[in-house]
Amino acid sequence: MRGKLPSGADGFFFQDFDSERRTTWLFRRSDFYDREIELPIGFPEMLSSGPDAEEYWQQAKEQSCENGDPKSTMQRRALAEWITDPEHGGGALLARVIVNRIWHHHFGKGIVETTGDFGMQGDSPTHPELLEYLTHQFVGNGWNIKSLHRQILGSAVWQQASTRDANDSRGHDVDPGNKLLWRMNPQRLEVEVMRDAMLSVSDTLNYHSGGPGYKPYIAPEANLARNIQGESYPKDAQDDPSTRRRSVYMFHKRLIPYPMFQAFDRPDLMVSCSRRQNTTVAPQAMVILNDRFVRSVAGDFARHLIDEQTNDGAFADSSSIEDWTPIIEQAFSTAFARLPNEAEVQASKEFIRSQMDARSNRNETNPRDEALSDYCQSLFGLNEFIYID
Repeated sequence: MRGKLPSGADGFFFQDFDSERRTTWLFRRSDFYDREIELPIGFPEMLSSGPDAEEYWQQAKEQSCENGDPKSTMQRRALAEWITDPEHGGGALLARVIVNRIWHHHFGKGIVETTGDFGMQGDSPTHPELLEYLTHQFVGNGWNIKSLHRQILGSAVWQQASTRDANDSRGHDVDPGNKLLWRMNPQRLEVEVMRDAMLSVSDTLNYHSGGPGYKPYIAPEANLARNIQGESYPKDAQDDPSTRRRSVYMFHKRLIPYPMFQAFDRPDLMVSCSRRQNTTVAPQAMVILNDRFVRSVAGDFARHLIDEQTNDGAFADSSSIEDWTPIIEQAFSTAFARLPNEAEVQASKEFIRSQMDARSNRNETNPRDEALSDYCQSLFGLNEFIYID
């Protein structure tokens, strides 16, 4: 139903009409008019041991009466109590699934690699004792997800390097698939995080939280290619602070996927996804080179670098490439959290010089700034920016 949220905004949400339970019918062969078999409240018996659904429901209603006259059937409260009960309900499985999903997020694959299948056809856990330990800690800490994140990120296994020592081939010989986690698996940033990282280093990320989602600019050709009838995506979507919020607030129309996200394996919005694909294909490089958003943010990154260095007195309005060492160091420090070595500084200068010459030959109005934008855009395409090291 539609109603008012605590913030005063309109919203859609589930709500019981009153405290009386509505009849639920079993429709044989999906016949909506077949109303002979009434279904009582019930939970999956294979995950239950002890109280049945009626007992959970009765307890929920008693707790509700203690707080005044109940205004709902309390069936959802009963389901919540059962699904988080690790002793007699579905909590034992739920806690392990949550722990495994979070482990998968940090390591690229879960302790149970089939994150969406803990059944007989799924994979066995590579470290069953570790899964049990983390689950016990997670439930014991009140199902606190932040505490679980801290525990994983503070562990020695997460802090391992993703590179392999050439002098030590034992790990590769014994466990070439790295199932035993003797080193860190290189991981590409999720595309939403990649977009947010570009905005962050360019100092244009809008940190405003909450509120309605925003619609990013999508080229009209992308809409025409799908031959959508009737109402289409707005053709005048702007690139401004309101659309430079974090990607979690981006509005998605299922029939019109955001091209950048589609190229970097964002899941299909038509189906649920427990584990993303991770492909490396040519269109991803083309997005970094040609996408309008990436180019715009690269220009903002370049202007941010120039402003920072000019304010510090380390960079003047000069076309001499030798004056660019501080700005190159600032670019590396901002994008990669490290300073470049001498070879990287020289390669950067040569790239910027060649771009300045090419743009000057085309009589462009501001070859210096455009060349630096080209350089910043090239940094976005490096593995060090896209992958977690």
